[in-house]
Amino acid sequence: MLIEAVVPGWEHECCGEAFAVGATVAFRLHAARPEPETATEAVPHVPVFIEEHHGQTPEDVPQWEVPGRVVTIEAVRYGRRERPGQPRVHEWDEGERDAHPLDTVAARAQGPDEYRVTLETDDGTALPEYRRSVEAVTQERLRLEAVHRAERRAGDPVGVRLAALADHLDQHWGDAGVIGRSSTGANLSFTPHAAGAHLSWSRSDAPADSIGVELGGGLFGLGADDDGVRMLEAFVEAAATGRVQERVRETPDGVEFTTEVLGGDGVLDSATRTADIVRSGSFTAIAGPVRERLERGDHRWAPWRVGEPR
Repeated sequence: MLIEAVVPGWEHECCGEAFAVGATVAFRLHAARPEPETATEAVPHVPVFIEEHHGQTPEDVPQWEVPGRVVTIEAVRYGRRERPGQPRVHEWDEGERDAHPLDTVAARAQGPDEYRVTLETDDGTALPEYRRSVEAVTQERLRLEAVHRAERRAGDPVGVRLAALADHLDQHWGDAGVIGRSSTGANLSFTPHAAGAHLSWSRSDAPADSIGVELGGGLFGLGADDDGVRMLEAFVEAAATGRVQERVRETPDGVEFTTEVLGGDGVLDSATRTADIVRSGSFTAIAGPVRERLERGDHRWAPWRVGEPR
């Protein structure tokens, strides 16, 4: 009988043993969520299992060692995409999948996101059945509740205005940077091609409603109401026209970076973030991005410029 074992790349890189086509192995497996069967006589259905050996499988999920002979090995890499509205949070893009066959995998080899290993097991080999843990059931319930809240909020007055603002930014400034957005406009990230200020916003799907904004280097919390959207609209206009600046102040404990959003009558809003500096005698340790911002000092971001290649 053939089964497929998915071996996460990080699991193997940490402490995985070598394996090769034709060799006998024993993987600690639990069953993957079953997919709708599309088996045909030419392509029979192969059940899929997940290899895990770091004690992260919930206790109420069946898992044990399954012996088998390695028939094929496939190394798989996925593309990455930034989650709209959440800068520097990246997730796999399974639409960009690159796979190639291997004959051997060395112990603790660095490489792909995962290995797809076809195993031949003896008929009658006991295989773990699929079971969702209590924790997974709870997480799925909370996820669905969040999805339903987000769907309801997309149609309320704030959601309609966020969608309109996302459309406005795309239409007027899309050629000036790279935009990633959710379909409703509730989550958006804009990275300008030139030296303008980065902007992102994300409306919460938690019970407490709010809009989180990152502009330049500052984090802002806005209300999910008329005033909050009006302020966000002003943020977009300020970033587009070069009215966002950063002030830098070194303190005994670290460095304060204050982002100021400017309006016609002065500062519309500001946000301060503090970065630690480790000092020991004559030794000073500063993280690279913090050092760059410290050396740059007070500055004002340039306006977004249309005409750069997308």
